[in-house]
Amino acid sequence: MTLNYGIYILANDVVFDQLIALLNSLEINGAKDIPVCIIPYDNRMGKVRSYISPLHNITLFENTDSIEFWEDFATKVWTSHHKAQQIWQAKGWKLVHCLGMHRKFCCFDGPFEKFVYFDCDTLLMGSLDFIYQKLDEFDWVANDFQYKSDFNYVFDLSSAKLPQIFNMENLQSHIFCAGWFAAKKYFKSHQLSYITK
Repeated sequence: MTLNYGIYILANDVVFDQLIALLNSLEINGAKDIPVCIIPYDNRMGKVRSYISPLHNITLFENTDSIEFWEDFATKVWTSHHKAQQIWQAKGWKLVHCLGMHRKFCCFDGPFEKFVYFDCDTLLMGSLDFIYQKLDEFDWVANDFQYKSDFNYVFDLSSAKLPQIFNMENLQSHIFCAGWFAAKKYFKSHQLSYITK
């Protein structure tokens, strides 16, 4: 079943308290009637499942094909990135660091035509009406508050390819926090066809 609009949240039991705070902020700021789908960061979901089971407007994302697709996609991308692999191995990290974070892309396989995505450590501070209205005009909406003077936070500035891919003068205005965004469901098919060309 496809719904016109909704909210996705990436969460597990580790961030249960943050999830409750986010859900409370949705209710307080007028989004209590918007359907919410929680994407599991990993399999530690017992507390989350128990909490949401009696709630009518909150569901758990259970499309395992989608989860496997995005984890496979992320694994292929990151294992082909030799420099990232060297750094992560030196730190003793897994083959793909924070693989669960890539599950946020399951939003594009869920039930909502238009959606807002929240990392669990985010709070809603006002109405989402303006965001859903912007999705009538645009395919993607992001909050660009996270300007950083040190681009090493986001990019490897020693890479010779960076200025070939990005206009360095405009780079700062194109960085956004991926912990919150809004998009349309069909955006995935357009972007994946572009990425794989």
